[in-house]
Amino acid sequence: AGSGGSPLRRAGHAARVLLRVEAWFRLRKVFREENAGLVHVNTLVNVWPALAARSLRIPVVWNVREIPPPGARRSFFSYLLRRLAARVVCVSHATARAIENFPEERMRVVPNGVAAREVPREALQKLRAEWPQGKPVILWAGQWERHKGLEHFIFAADELRRADVPCTAVVLGAPK
Repeated sequence: AGSGGSPLRRAGHAARVLLRVEAWFRLRKVFREENAGLVHVNTLVNVWPALAARSLRIPVVWNVREIPPPGARRSFFSYLLRRLAARVVCVSHATARAIENFPEERMRVVPNGVAAREVPREALQKLRAEWPQGKPVILWAGQWERHKGLEHFIFAADELRRADVPCTAVVLGAPK
């Protein structure tokens, strides 16, 4: 194995980087044309909008939904957040704790979802009445987008069915 894999793989990587750099230029253009005063970035992997905004001195509010595994990747994303985000909004306290050395005064925790006490009692009763009874329920909830891995859930549910594991698989959400 050489450094970086086959020539075709290296060419593909170079092409992806060039496309992202092109996107950076296009984002800068849009931010300038629209006179953007703030840019919201959703999820850690969307680095290019943050880089484009900060290159124009536009503040970035970064919404963090994921917890990278400990190590280099977590440290890298924590570094980016410290350098690029004016504010960070995390979906949980665990997510907030996973960001290394980020100033507490620039971070807020705003959980996803709706607390059960805010759901009308009739809606909860109807859901409970329709919910499968007598065996465990395996739930996947979210908007049906490729990167969210719904196909893995469906594969796993099918494996459980084939193995005669008594459970009910439920998918909540809708296509984008």
